Formats: sequence, structure tokens, C-alpha cells
Amino acid sequence: MATAKKVATNAKKEVAVADIFEQNAGRRFDIDQDDKSIPFIKVLTAEMADDYDAKGGDILHTSTGQIYKGSEGIYVIPIAYERVFIHWQDRQLSDTKAPVRIYKKNERLPETFRSEDPSDFKDYISGGQKKDYLEDTRQWYVMVYDEENGCNAGMIAMKSTQLKKSKAWMDLCESRRKKTANGKLYAAPYWSHLYCLKTKQVTREPNQRWYEWLPALHRAMSDEGTDLPIIEECIHYENMFFEGQIEVKYEEENDGELVEDAGPGF
Repeated sequence: MATAKKVATNAKKEVAVADIFEQNAGRRFDIDQDDKSIPFIKVLTAEMADDYDAKGGDILHTSTGQIYKGSEGIYVIPIAYERVFIHWQDRQLSDTKAPVRIYKKNERLPETFRSEDPSDFKDYISGGQKKDYLEDTRQWYVMVYDEENGCNAGMIAMKSTQLKKSKAWMDLCESRRKKTANGKLYAAPYWSHLYCLKTKQVTREPNQRWYEWLPALHRAMSDEGTDLPIIEECIHYENMFFEGQIEVKYEEENDGELVEDAGPGF
């Protein structure tokens, strides 16, 4: 009897706390865009993985610290997409990890050239002695669909060897169609479907290995049940993107696009 009363009391407390949270929804600190930035979702190299008790090819959400196995993948809902060209400084001449400039796709870009080294995929900026380079980057703004840890926003930057994978994912998104009540087909919004992104190690030569994304369609989102609040959050996030309220704090690093001897797979 005492146990039943204790369970009932705890249940009432949980309801009361939930009511308090709901009554105070929206109460936040007074912050602006300089106080926050979009977290990254990235593939870990074997070297980076040692810092996270993970394996090369695993996937990291930099805000939550959550690790997803590359062989199992991470489930995401695409919300927005942006193509940019990032001007990075010569690593040997600068200690800064911040980019020199971010070019939008409709801006005039500096002239570039390719190295004679076939293993070097960088587009170096013409003029001067420095090895500054321009990096074509496809930025996917997504919502991570995680039933255990909750849904969190993030950004996946695909570049260099990942550009083909970005195009393949875009083809999947662009081909999604839904029907109206009278049976007419229409192009579905990106956040109408859930995708699974796994990773795979690629070897081109004995000392050229990297991990690449493997995007695949998982299922359509439903307008009923647990999917509905997630869809609403996606729409809110999409509006923030188009209103310019999402800031990306770039930092140059070896993120697994191309590494020397990445070690064994997962």
C-alpha cells in the first residue's frame, strides 16, 4: 500500500514539474547571434576518434557530444541547404583556424589553380607565394532524429571528395513527391522525409584513405503522432535560416575528407 502511494505521489510531482516547464516555455537568456552558433555533424578520422572513445568513421554531433556508429548511421531531416566557397589560409603560414572570407555561390570568386600532385584536391588561389585555397562546400542544415537523446539541429559540411555524395543526396531530396487530396503530385519539402547517413572508408592508393558519407532515404515523415512536433520544429528552424538567424563558426581542421593512412575501418 505504501509503495502504491509513493508511486502516485511521484507521478503527481512529475506532472507538476511538467506543468511548470510548459507554463514557462520560451523563457531564455538575453542573447544574440554572437552568443551562439550552429553545431557541426562530422565524420571522425582514426586520429580524432581517440579523443572521443570512438572509431574512425564514427559520426560526432559537436554540441551534444553524441557519437553515432558509422556502420549504423545517423538519422537526419534536411531543412536547408547552402553552397559556399571558403577561402582558407596557408596552414604553414598562419596559426588561425578561421577562414579569410566566405563567398556565396553568386559572388565573383578569385582565380584558382590545381597542383600537379594528383592526390591534392585543393583549388589554390592564384597570385602571391602563399598556398591559400578556396574550398567548394555544400552545407546541409539538418535536424538529428534521435528517439533516445532527443532531436537537435546541426550542420553537415560536404566538400572535396564528398561533393558527389552531396549531389546524390540532393537528387534524393529533389525527387520526393507527395499527393494532394485530389491525387495531384507536388514537390515535397525537404523536411518531409527522414534520411540515414552512414559512412564508409575509401582507399584510392595505399596511403590515401578517407571516409565518405552514404546518404539513403529512410522513410516519409508522418503528420500524426510523434513526428508532428518534430516537423513543427523543422519549420521553425527553416524560418530561422532564411531570416539569417543561424550563424556558422568555421574552423579549419583535418576532418577526414582525405587523410594519410586512416587505419582500419569500423
